[in-house]
Amino acid sequence: MKQVGRIIKVDGEMAEVLIKRHTACEKCGGCNLGTDKGNTIRAKNSIKAQVGDKVYINMENIGVLKAAAIMYILPLVAMIIGFMFFYYGAEIFGNVDSREVWGILFGFAFLIGSFLVIRKFEPKFAQNALYHPEITGFALDDE
Repeated sequence: MKQVGRIIKVDGEMAEVLIKRHTACEKCGGCNLGTDKGNTIRAKNSIKAQVGDKVYINMENIGVLKAAAIMYILPLVAMIIGFMFFYYGAEIFGNVDSREVWGILFGFAFLIGSFLVIRKFEPKFAQNALYHPEITGFALDDE
């Protein structure tokens, strides 16, 4: 995934880059509560760019897809498993009357648990170079 951004801070081999959202993305308003600001990311500054330079930032597509799966699909699957675990296992527990309610509660418990597991393993993910963006070149000012 390749994006264009402007360097706002350089810290050794790393740089903070302000990335302007794409047209399709900026209408969503999910990031920064609908402001017109871009997103700031830290990227490896392998080309020694300076503050104010407009640059290309690249991150492997597989890294983006894996990160999205970890953050969005894993919790959803955990919630469904939690619901089904109690909903279909209610007869074993002897609570058939309110199994929908308990299934929902277990679903949310598994959802929260999945976020806690992701949070616990976040430092391990952060060490993997697959999830790190890198500044790969200088962009023209009109891009």
